[in-house]
Amino acid sequence: MRTDHGPEHTIVLSGQDLAVSPIEIVPVEEDVPDSLRCSELQLTASSDHGNSISLASADHTYSIEKKFKNKATQVNVCTKESKETQTDPWQPAPAPPDASSAPTTTEPTPVLPCASPAPPAMEPLLAPPSTTKGASKESFFEERVAPSHKPAEEDFLLGDISFETPRMCSSPVPVEDADTTYEPSQDESYLSDSAPSHPPHEEKKYIVFQSCLLQLFRQCITCHATCTLQTWTQGTMIKVKAVCPDKHTRTWLSQPLIKNKAACNVLLSTAIVATGSSPYKVLRLLELINIQAIAERTYFLYQTAIVQPAIERVWNREQKRLLEERRGKKVHLAGDGRFDSPGFSAKYMTYTFMEMDTNQVVYFVQVCLGEAPEVKTSNSMELYGCVKGIDFLKRQGITIEDLVTDRHVAIKGHMKTKEPEIHHYFDAWHIAKGVSKKMLAASKYAGCGALVQWAQPASNHVYWCAANSEGDGKLLVDMWKSINNHASDVHTGHGGIYNRCLHDPLIGEREWLSPGTPAYKRFAAITTQRLLLRDLEHVSPAGQTYNLESYHSTLTRFAPKSVAFKPGMMLARTRLAALHHNENSTRSQALTRDGRLKWKRRMQRAKKGIETVKKEKTKPTYAYVGVLLHEVVACCNESSSFKEALEKTRQEEVLPMAALYPRLPKEQLVAQRMSRFSRGAPGHS
Repeated sequence: MRTDHGPEHTIVLSGQDLAVSPIEIVPVEEDVPDSLRCSELQLTASSDHGNSISLASADHTYSIEKKFKNKATQVNVCTKESKETQTDPWQPAPAPPDASSAPTTTEPTPVLPCASPAPPAMEPLLAPPSTTKGASKESFFEERVAPSHKPAEEDFLLGDISFETPRMCSSPVPVEDADTTYEPSQDESYLSDSAPSHPPHEEKKYIVFQSCLLQLFRQCITCHATCTLQTWTQGTMIKVKAVCPDKHTRTWLSQPLIKNKAACNVLLSTAIVATGSSPYKVLRLLELINIQAIAERTYFLYQTAIVQPAIERVWNREQKRLLEERRGKKVHLAGDGRFDSPGFSAKYMTYTFMEMDTNQVVYFVQVCLGEAPEVKTSNSMELYGCVKGIDFLKRQGITIEDLVTDRHVAIKGHMKTKEPEIHHYFDAWHIAKGVSKKMLAASKYAGCGALVQWAQPASNHVYWCAANSEGDGKLLVDMWKSINNHASDVHTGHGGIYNRCLHDPLIGEREWLSPGTPAYKRFAAITTQRLLLRDLEHVSPAGQTYNLESYHSTLTRFAPKSVAFKPGMMLARTRLAALHHNENSTRSQALTRDGRLKWKRRMQRAKKGIETVKKEKTKPTYAYVGVLLHEVVACCNESSSFKEALEKTRQEEVLPMAALYPRLPKEQLVAQRMSRFSRGAPGHS
């Protein structure tokens, strides 16, 4: 309702609620010539621009006769009167004029085109033939409309009658013949007590302005009198109560209820989490355009009591399926940790195990700082998560044959001493990235500018050695050492197993590194570093962790590093990221209209001016969100109140990091601040 002091509200409505309409239009079957179009209606008007209006029955309904050349259709009749001509609506209407005194001529019949052809008839409602003198033998259609006002004495113009096709405003329920003994109830309720025909999340919703919505309740559907309206809101839901002067009451809700909870309130809270959105931004967006929404406190209640348990159930089913498919089999896994913030001040660390053959997340461990005696610092979180994940997979009957990780020193020592039966490999991507960064850093020294051109070839050489060594660590190291001779334009006599380069003769000018120069010395120092040569023996020959790094990018969209989450919400958003990745891990490359593969141009940020292309995959799917919404509805039905739902999900949480240190009272902090700022003020002693 528009007020004098504020903007108009907008309400979100569902399609099911908009289907409730007090107007019923029923097509009537008649025999008509095939040559006539069913999309045209013809109304015969008398010479005085009026229709034959008479009192039809004792229940105070008017009979308006209309003549159609095509199928008769019940229409809406709207009489427009000035305030001077309005009288008691229940006063008997005057007798119809004598047919003998009526003029015998009629004006041309206007043709009113309909918006759409007449739909199939629902329940036939045949009207008796008219008894008016001078009428033709064709059937007439009689419509009884409950009056809200007495007809005016002035002409009843054709513009006062509105025609609407049944497709626009007809009731979905077939209309039966009128019962003259029916007494309307004093209280009509339109509350959604029964279960909707479709799940709430599958039904369409609309944004409706409040002024447009309340127009539907201004007139009483029983006596057509003007109603007094009252509205209440609960989050996104609006409740309307219409009461007419005769105390006919009508109550209506804008959306169905799920265990006394507005459906859209639940769905909005779920959608915010499922899309990885920020609740503050979404609710602020709705507030800016004055759309009714839930409060932040209500969102967090739904998040804790309903959304998080639903996500846990969906992920547990997915994880159970993944583990059962791999139970008793040998798997090749890649593992890596992802911290919730850059640097060494992380609170959460997520260690993920991904199967390299299927590119699916099999299991992950979320580690919170201080949750165990072994996790006192952020440096120890990655080892704790890796060990915990390996133990869990072993208990599930899964045999880990290979595990590819980064060059974490603690994990390297643990796998060598505690897990000797597992083949532990290092990821080539991490080694190549480290070599390239060192080359670029060394190129900034005097006389070493040529190393800029050798950073990328050295990185590529790591991948080439890993792919062609066939798992032989000794061969891989010899192949890697050959880059020192290759950089000085020497391609034979490398020594060891790999004695000469396998490439074709090189064409073109290159900036070779001459032995003894500062650039060559720094180049050789990087490539022959003792720790690097030792780790190169354990580089993975096949599977790498670049898909795992891609998953970490997806996880960042669901749980940004710039936002602090509670442990339960961090775990829920990580589960959603894993569900999204597993569903879209096997997407194929997209095709153009003519069947060619699609490629996307990409400018490398670290290499200005260098462009590459990457595969453009098909659009992602979100079937897991539909499963989640079904589970959310199930969780709502299991608890009758928030208190009951919160009791089910209550668990011991890790204390925040601020609780590890003593905290001064707030009043004391304010006093210290005021004392500090008042030291330089005039008159301060």
